[in-house]
Amino acid sequence: MHLNWDAVIARSWRVENISHIAALLERIAGHLGEGSALERIVRFSASHVGDVTEEPGFGELERELMLIESNPDAWVRECAHGLSELIGMARHEQNPIVFV
Repeated sequence: MHLNWDAVIARSWRVENISHIAALLERIAGHLGEGSALERIVRFSASHVGDVTEEPGFGELERELMLIESNPDAWVRECAHGLSELIGMARHEQNPIVFV
């Protein structure tokens, strides 16, 4: 069975490249500390292609996102909102977040 790519995607969001993610994590490091879920899950691999994030990791990510959602930096808030939206969609669809 061949499925169209659009038929299997509930939500697509470009997180940016690894250097943008590194800069984002530097901006929020003071709020989250070393070894945060965002760092371990979102940035652990330079390529990330094919990596999957699913429950129970969503809860840990959501707790961290709540810590940074009031950050004065609009870019940080935008990324937190985007990840929160992805988690909500993944839960609704009962599927993982897949990095492609």
